[in-house]
Order: sequence, then C-alpha cells, then structure tokens
Amino acid sequence: MIAIALASLCLLLTGIPSAMIAWNLCCFRRLPTQVDDRPTPVSVLVPARDEAAGIAATLERLLASEGVDLEVVVLDDDSQDATTAIVAGIAEKDSRLRIAPGDELPRDWNGKQFACWQLSKLARHNRLLFLDADVHVEPDTIARLSHCMDRRAGQPQPLALLSGFPHQETVGWIETAIVPLMHFVLLGFLPIWRMQRVTDPAYAAGCGQIFMTDRHAYELAGGHAAIARSRHDGIKLPRVYRQAELMTDVIDGTDLASVRMYRSGAEVFDGVIKNADEALARPALIVPVTLFCLAPLAAMVAMIGFAIAGAWIASAIAAFAFCIATLSRVASVRRFRQPLASAWLHPFALVLFAGLQWIALWRHSRGRRVAWRGRIES
Repeated sequence: MIAIALASLCLLLTGIPSAMIAWNLCCFRRLPTQVDDRPTPVSVLVPARDEAAGIAATLERLLASEGVDLEVVVLDDDSQDATTAIVAGIAEKDSRLRIAPGDELPRDWNGKQFACWQLSKLARHNRLLFLDADVHVEPDTIARLSHCMDRRAGQPQPLALLSGFPHQETVGWIETAIVPLMHFVLLGFLPIWRMQRVTDPAYAAGCGQIFMTDRHAYELAGGHAAIARSRHDGIKLPRVYRQAELMTDVIDGTDLASVRMYRSGAEVFDGVIKNADEALARPALIVPVTLFCLAPLAAMVAMIGFAIAGAWIASAIAAFAFCIATLSRVASVRRFRQPLASAWLHPFALVLFAGLQWIALWRHSRGRRVAWRGRIES
C-alpha cells in the first residue's frame, strides 16, 4: 500500500503540470501572418551593455523589417567594449537608427529597467517595442506584433502589453537542459486561458526579451519606473499593468525571433539564480516547486525500484507518471523547436533547477545578489 501511495503521489505531481501543458499548448498561440496595410509606426527600443559580439546582427535584422514604419533607438548602458562604435557605424548608413548614451545608474534602480525607462523618453512614436540586444527578429516580426495590438484595440478589454517568447537557441548540455524549462514553468503552472480573460495581477506573465506596448498604457501603468529595482521584468512589468487594470498577453514567438540567452553553463546558473527570488524561490513557493521538480525523476526511480521489488501495480503507476511527464516534454520539444535531448534530460534538469532555486533563496536570505553584466544593484 505504501508503494502504491508513493507511486500515486508521483502520478499526481507529474500529472498536474502535464495536463496543464496539454491544455495551454492550445491557448499559447502564434500570431497570424497577415498584417495591416497601414501599420502603426513603431519605436524599437534596445538597451545595450557590452553587446559588441552580437549587436550588429541584431540591428541588421531589425533594419531589414518589412511592412512597418520604424525607428530603432539603442541606449548604450555604460558599455566597456566596442558597442557604441559598432552601432554608430551602422547608424551612419541608416537614418532610422540612432544611439544615445545612458545616464549614470541611480541608486535603487536596476540597470536594464533604467535603460528601458530612458529609452521610453527618447522614442518618437507612440508604439514601443522593447527588445533585448541579442534577439534576432524575422522580417515580418514587428508588423505582426503591431497588427495584433491594432486588432485587439477595439475589444472591450484592449490589449495594453504584448510579450512573446522567442525561439531559444542552446549550445551544450547545460543550456539544452535548463533553458527550455522556461516553457515548462510557463505552460505547466499558469492557466493561460484564464490569464487571457482577466486582469488579475496573479496571472501576470511575460518574457522580458520582447515587450510591445503603447505610450499611454505604458505611462498609465508606471512603466519601468514602477519596477525600478526588479531584475525580473518578465513578471513584474505585466504585473504593474494588471494592477492598473490593463490587459496583458503572451504569445508563442518561436517563428517571430530567436535568441541565445546565455553563453556558458556558468551564465545559465547565474541567470537562473539572479532573479529567482522574485519568482519561484520564495518561502511560500519553494517547497511545492521542489516537489513538482523532483517528481519525474522520483517516478523513474520508483518505476525501476518497485519492479525489482515485485510491486508491479506500484511500478505500473510510476511508469505511467514518468511517461506522461516525458510525453509532455516531447510535445513541447516539437512545438518550440527545442533539441530532443532536452526531453531526455528533463528529469535531471528539473532536479538541478530546484537546487538553483534553493541556492537563490539562501543567497537572498543573506542579502547576497548575483552580479550580472558587471553590476550588483543596491
């Protein structure tokens, strides 16, 4: 009976996120390909700090955008490399691009949030697209995002903030294991169908790599100034919009853009830890998060262990639990063009992910923050 109870617990803990993923894959939609004949002009706002390695490719993709009147504004956030020179060189050849130096970072501000807030003041158009400096867009990306905003402007609850999750490029087993978990967390625990119908801040979600909004809504919500100290704009910016009773939404941006978020295993670990205390690594959440993360590996171990012990019913239940967890990841792999290896690494990746949450909680409890891009904000 104990074996069956343990196997059933594994089934419950793997079944909840697996069922949620299956449901959410139907709600987490890609944008239609049609665009407006006269699209709303867009200011593309790019905060850049030490982005010399990739900023040229980002800007080339942006300036090749089709079907939209745009300007691109890059804010140099105290770069110590050749970022400014590279952007200035491209700006000399294309008047749609300009670069501005950032002000000195004030106390009690996060670097990215301050850069984005400054960019909002520099924008000439009312429609704003905040884009990370390493995101590579497709030619129709901006037009499709803007069309979505225009299409939903006449609804009873107009869309005020749109965020997209781009295709995540990964290199090496640590990136391949950990980075795709952003989709697991989003789709496994957020009821997207509900999020799309209410403005309750509890359903706030987004991806800080891509945010589109209009100036009026941005100012009404308080913009990046309202989350000045946060490192987690992916959650915090949609939350302040919803606190102002403004609608936000997230879409599958796999066909809109691509990004390699981290460049090494160490960056992956620091990237997960740096803002985990604003998401899952909180005292009220970390125990249930840990249980959900351990469940697939526990189911695999239980399946084998109970079979060896001759507890065939318990082993079958555990096997079913492991299979549905694996199948849900395989479905995500196919949908988001992720490496198949990420599905097989999933049970072990979740254990590692849970460990990083505990490290983040421990560091936060002692006031120790991870340095990011050479900064530890006060």
